[in-house]
Amino acid sequence: MSAINQMSELNLLLAQDHVHHQLSVPQLVERVLDRNEGTLTNKGAIQATTGAYTGRSPNDKFIVKDDQSSQLVDWGK
Repeated sequence: MSAINQMSELNLLLAQDHVHHQLSVPQLVERVLDRNEGTLTNKGAIQATTGAYTGRSPNDKFIVKDDQSSQLVDWGK
């Protein structure tokens, strides 16, 4: 895909009503609080509770084979 096509697709994505781009810190904080995705600490920082299962399982990692990684990774058989 050419760079022009990628930019066109990006612009279409950014033009959608549900996509928010380059929000200010106060705008981000307002959205987090409105959606009950976190709370404010006594110092004004956002505190988010992520639940019991956070992070990624080591078994969920993958490497994409491309021109650079094909020379650096031992792909085995």
